[in-house]
Amino acid sequence: MQPSQPIHSMQKAKRKEQIDKQILEQKVLQNELSSLKKDAKVFRQQQNSNILFLSGVEQEMSRAKKNMDSLVKEYQELETSPAQEDSREGDEDGESSTPRENEGPG
Repeated sequence: MQPSQPIHSMQKAKRKEQIDKQILEQKVLQNELSSLKKDAKVFRQQQNSNILFLSGVEQEMSRAKKNMDSLVKEYQELETSPAQEDSREGDEDGESSTPRENEGPG
């Protein structure tokens, strides 16, 4: 997520703090998922809803890793960018993603 306006150092620090918190949450999630049995039933809550969907440990671990990768990438971009930066355009060919598992528990 690249901003269209320059980021002030206070906004940048606040965003880094938010990302740091989200990274910690993803680490906890990955730790919890890794402690489950491979055939354990995992439910995923639909965003802004009370509806739950059956999922698998591997599928949720893949989602957690993908989220973690994007958060780390954004955090590193904030670290390396100056306090005020003009918006830049570029392609994201170097973006790595973890393939999602389509299989659920049987």
